[in-house]
Amino acid sequence: MKRFIVYNSDGKILRTGTCADFDFSAQAQDGETVIEGEADDATQCVIDGVIQDATPAVPSVDEQRRQCSKLLRRERNTKLAKTDYTQMPDAPLTGAKKADWATYRQALRDLPSQYQDETDIDNVVYPTQPEA
Repeated sequence: MKRFIVYNSDGKILRTGTCADFDFSAQAQDGETVIEGEADDATQCVIDGVIQDATPAVPSVDEQRRQCSKLLRRERNTKLAKTDYTQMPDAPLTGAKKADWATYRQALRDLPSQYQDETDIDNVVYPTQPEA
């Protein structure tokens, strides 16, 4: 019995398994190559007949923007939720302090539109929270 790896011209592992020695070459179809060995098709590939760790795909700019937007909104929503109390009628704040918090919260709500083309969450600058 032989362990086999079938891969395509891009090095993507298509399937792995075990077969009888005489059936080894029959594992590959047109445009595929078969080699003996064991591999993890989720984390490895075959380059020049050698099993290697696959390089993670670099996300597209659009995907980077979506990820950044998702992280920004999550952090923004957390900050808004933590400051909801400042806008309640019985909040222990002066009118001026309540207005400061309202301005801060509006700045948080405006962040997604200001950073809609951003691809790196580390470039997002959050507004400064007023003093309590």
